[in-house]
Amino acid sequence: MRAHGIDIPDFTTGRTQVLKVLQIVAQYPSVKVQAAVQDCSASIRQAFPNASALTPQQRAQRRQEAIVFAQCMRSRGIPYPDPTTATSNLSAYISSLSTLDVNSPAYKAAAPGCRTQALKAAG
Repeated sequence: MRAHGIDIPDFTTGRTQVLKVLQIVAQYPSVKVQAAVQDCSASIRQAFPNASALTPQQRAQRRQEAIVFAQCMRSRGIPYPDPTTATSNLSAYISSLSTLDVNSPAYKAAAPGCRTQALKAAG
C-alpha cells in the first residue's frame, strides 16, 4: 500500500487498529485506494489469511455480527454506519467510519457491550 502512496502504519492486533487504518485510508481518493487494493490483493490475502479464507457461512455470520454491532452502537448514541452500505459504497462507509472518535468516553463505554451483544446474536 505504501508503494502506491497510501501511507498506512504497520498493523498490530486489535479492532481499534483496523478502524484507525480505515480512518487514514479514507483521507485518500477512493480511486487511488481501489487501485492499490487491487494491485496488493495477493499481499492482503497473505497478511490476513483468516479474512480471505472464510466460508460463505462464516462471512454471513461476520456480516450479521457487524450489523448487530452497528445497530447497538447507534442505539447508544454513537453514529456507527450500517455495514451493509459497504457493499454498495465502500468509500462512503470508510468515510463514515473515519469520523468516529474511538477514544471518546461514549464510544469506549458502548463498544464492549455491543461486541458481546453482536457475538451472542450471531451465535
